[in-house]
Parts: sequence; C-alpha cells; structure tokens
Amino acid sequence: MAGYERSPDVQEVTKRYDESYGTHSRFCKFFERNEAAYRGFLNPRSNAAKWRHALHPPYALNLIETVVASTTEQGLLMGVKPSPKVNPTLEEAKAMLGQAESVEHLLRHEYRVDDMDEKQRPLALCAAIGGTGIGKTYWTWAEGPSTRNAVVDREVYDGFGNVIATVPTLEQITETKTTVDHSTTEIVDPRDFIIHEGAWALQPTQPGGAQYVIHRCWYSIEQLRLWEASGFIKNVDDLSVSRDQADEYLSRDKTIFGMNKRKDLVEVLESWCFERGQVHRTMVGNRCVLLREKEASPFWHGEYPFFTASITPGLFSPRGIGTMELISELQEMMWELGNQRLDVVELIANAITLIRSDVDDPESFDYFPGARWQVDDPSQVQYLVPPYQLAGLTLEAEQLLKGDLQNVTAAAPFTSGTETATVDQKTATGASIVMNAAQQSMAAKKWQFQKGLAREAEQRIKNLQQFITEDKLIHIVGHDGAVAFRSLTPRDIEGEYVVEIEPMGESLMRQERRAEALQLSQVLAQMAPLAQAMGTPINMQEVLKWALKMWDIKDADRFFSQVQSPAVAGMGQGGGGEGVPGAASLPSELAGQNLGITAGSAIDASSPSAAGGISGSPVTALQRALTMGGGANNV
Repeated sequence: MAGYERSPDVQEVTKRYDESYGTHSRFCKFFERNEAAYRGFLNPRSNAAKWRHALHPPYALNLIETVVASTTEQGLLMGVKPSPKVNPTLEEAKAMLGQAESVEHLLRHEYRVDDMDEKQRPLALCAAIGGTGIGKTYWTWAEGPSTRNAVVDREVYDGFGNVIATVPTLEQITETKTTVDHSTTEIVDPRDFIIHEGAWALQPTQPGGAQYVIHRCWYSIEQLRLWEASGFIKNVDDLSVSRDQADEYLSRDKTIFGMNKRKDLVEVLESWCFERGQVHRTMVGNRCVLLREKEASPFWHGEYPFFTASITPGLFSPRGIGTMELISELQEMMWELGNQRLDVVELIANAITLIRSDVDDPESFDYFPGARWQVDDPSQVQYLVPPYQLAGLTLEAEQLLKGDLQNVTAAAPFTSGTETATVDQKTATGASIVMNAAQQSMAAKKWQFQKGLAREAEQRIKNLQQFITEDKLIHIVGHDGAVAFRSLTPRDIEGEYVVEIEPMGESLMRQERRAEALQLSQVLAQMAPLAQAMGTPINMQEVLKWALKMWDIKDADRFFSQVQSPAVAGMGQGGGGEGVPGAASLPSELAGQNLGITAGSAIDASSPSAAGGISGSPVTALQRALTMGGGANNV
C-alpha cells in the first residue's frame, strides 16, 4: 500500500515469508501436480496426450482412496494414561490414576462434538497426496442471537385494566447466548502452511524444531470486522486500500477447479515464532497491515498449535512422503500405453486402403463388409497392415504396470494376478505371502498416521485443562450404545497425561473378540470327548456361558434347559469302566460299546468294516454317543 509505513512486526513477518517463498512455491507445485494426478487430470504437454486417443482414467484415485480408507478409523479410540514429566507426589500420582478415565471420557465427548471422525479423511488425503497432513488445534467460542419457541404466560385484562387471568401462549423468543464453546481441530491446506526451511521437526521443543511457522489464512472482510468489534484485531479498514493477494493463486485454482477459491477474501499471515524460550504470535493482513501485535502464545502447552500426520514420515524433515509420489509416473505410463494401444486397435479395425495412383476412379471402391472390387492387378488396391502385435505387447505392459500400482501402495496387491521375480501371486501360497506383506505395510502406515492424531489429542487435552473453568456436562456412550451423562469439574482433569493409540476401533475389537470366542468354543467342544476319556472332563456349560458373554449377553442361563438327556447326563462326571474309560458315568446301554476312541474288543483292522469301528476323531466319538443313546423323547 503506497504511503503506508510498515511496523517492525510486519517487516519481521514479511521477511520470513519472503525467505521461505521459493522453497514453499516448489512444494506447492509438487502438491498441485500430485493432486491433479489424483483427480486424473491430463496435462496437455504430457506424452500421454500426444496420441489420437487422449484418455486418462484416474487409476490413482481408487488406490489412494483404498489407502485413506485403510488408514482412517471411524470411532477412533484413544487411551489416556498418566505420564507426569517430573516426579509427582504420591497424592498427585494417585489422583492422576483415578482421573485418567474422566479425561478419556472427556476426550471422546469432544471428538463427537467436534466431528473428529469426519476430519480424519481430509487429513489422511493431504498426507497421501502431499506427504503430510496438517491440523490446527485451538478453542472455538462464539456468542450470538438465538431464536426459539417458548411458552409464556400472557396476561388478560378486563375493561378497567386489571389483570384477571394469564393464558399460556407459544411465542418466539430471541436471546443472546453462547452458540459454540468447545475444543476443535481445523484441517489446514498444506499449501497455506509454511515451515522454517531448516527445521527437522515441527515443535520448537523438539530437537531441530522449527524456529517459526506461518499459517496463511483467508477470511472475508465481514469476519475481520466482527473480530475487530470484539477487540481481537485492529486496523481492518486499512485492508480495503491494500493490494489483494488472492490473484496470486488464480491460475492454480482455475487449472483444476475452474474457479477462484479465494475470490473476495483477505490474506492474513498468522506467524508463530519461538523466541527466548517462548512461543509468540503476530497477525498481518495483505502483507502490510498489522492486525495483531506480537504477543506471547495464548496457549499454555508451550508449543505451536499445529500437528502433522504422515503415512510415511520423511527423514530429518517434518514433511513426509506421499503415496501419490510413488504412483503418479506409473499412472502416466499407463495412460500413454493405453492410448497407444487404442490407436493401434482403431487403425486395425479401420484399416487404411492403399490405392495406386494410376487408378482412374478411386471413389468407386465402396468400403463395406462383403464389398467386391474389380481390379486388373491385386496390387492396385491393398490394405495398410499396421504392426498389430503392438496391441498385445502394450496390453501385457499395462497389466504389469497395474500390478506395480497395487504393489507400491499395498492396496490389494495380488488381485491383478501378475507375477513378480520371486513370488507367483497366482497361487494361494504366493497370494498369502504378498497379502501378509501388504497388510503389515498398511498397518505400519496406519500406525504412523494415528501417531499424529495422538499428538493432536494431547494438545486438545491441554486446551481442555486451560479453558474449562467451571463444571462441564459430558455424554458418555457405552459399549451397547447406551448414553449416560456425567458432570466434570476442572479438578477432575488436572495432571499430565499421554495418549496411546488403541489397537483398533471398538466395533472391530468386538468382532475379533466374538470370532475368537466362537473358534475356541468349537475347539473345546471337539476336545470334550477326549478329555472325558482321559478323566479330565470339560465343563461345556461354563464354556458356552463365557462365549455368550463375549456377545454381550448377561443372562446366559436362559439358554440352558433344566431337563437333561439321559444319554449325556453323565458325560461331565468322569470315572472309569470296563469297555470305555469313563464308562461308569455313561448310561447302561452305552457301557462297553465302542465310541470311536478305543475299541472294547479286538477289531481286525484289515476288515472292510474296520473303518466304521475305529476312529481317532473326538467328533466321531461324540456323534456315536449321542446316536446310540438317543434323546429323551426317543427312549
């Protein structure tokens, strides 16, 4: 702005921005190129666009969505554990142990209120495209008019102005109240987040932490005026005569989206720096107007209010490696080969006719199936025969590229059926080997990404401890979906805590627990006859009760009848007998008979019927015992 003297704070922020502009611009171009490839955008200057066919199906989109779906987890559970950084007293340690569950319930309540599940996808998508997803944690609060229907008592007057009665009436009431008051996380566009070029890590308290970070925000002038009215910022009117910075990004957004996403918005540089052992903040509008002077950070946690989440963290850098970085060139190769193959197929299906130049009437040769051409010499007219083998070669190369796309992303690696140099993925064993490796790779990516979410949760807990100054009512969702309410005081969440990632979501844990219970119950049922024969019977009723508890069934007794079959009434008692071990506890009609465990008498193994008399299977033993004994209604 001409004639406007920049304050020292503005000069400091713009100097840092200008110093980082070159490096950050290269990252922005890298991110935008990967985003275009993710959407299947074909660059007109690409080799794939030089063929007659210029098709560009978004192969990468499906693979990236698979990685994102495998990385995020709806209903994410975070375990909260006490973790004091200095030696606490015994009373403080006991208090934190008792309060950890309250902090965990509060954290889940804030996740539900803030729609944290919905924010996982854009965070993971930024990480898959550009290498790093960036989030900003802070406290959101807003107050404004609220209109509602209410029943009020309207007075009824007589002719003399005296109140003779009141009538309940439904009326609209407008009042000023707090509309938003909770912790929140905002997903930041990586192109609007500038990190100190020499940083190894994001937080200043870490080794090699960033000396400063700059968040480039975009607000409407009305939003800024509202903040100015509340006293948060100043000098908003000076922005109207400053240069608009949105035009700098016009060409980028129109390339993919066909619109200017920053139209009529004001650029605000929110600079965070680490000086003299403390984090400071400065806000500058349009790179020349000081909106908020340099001040100490409003957050008590002593860190930048940002966190990063990467699927594949980088080496000595806060930025990671994106999945699109691995497959963008493979997708370009597939587009080029595919378009080349389609051109060859089109040329074969619509062959070019070569007609000798001395032919009098070339137009007389009608081109249709079954046409007859009369020529003096067959060489007068003939087809141009293209190298049709190229169609098969490119098709094979495309299949190999599809396998490479799936392998490098660990997304369903064996579905293409392609072979590698070491593993034949067409066999069950080869598919199992490759799939196990892919699952381990995907699990490692998921763990790395969720570590970023754990860092977000720790900052959120610090904000909760800072901004909750009175009793807070939270809702708790139990395992069976039941909702309960609980009141927490600021003292209930005091202390130092660390957030640990639960192995999987609650629904997946429940499914795995039930599957394991069913599997173990089946194994114990098969072993029951053998254990009975050995004199160590298994109490199957207790086994079944335990399995039912895994299905959240508390009154398991209603599944068991009080009337027992005489054939199996004594199977759980053990004992000994002459024909079969444990025969003393069997019904008399079964005593001495061969139940498939051991023979009551010698049996000729060479006899054709020997197979029906000897069996080592415990299932066969149980089946024969039940068959020969019959049920209570068959006696």
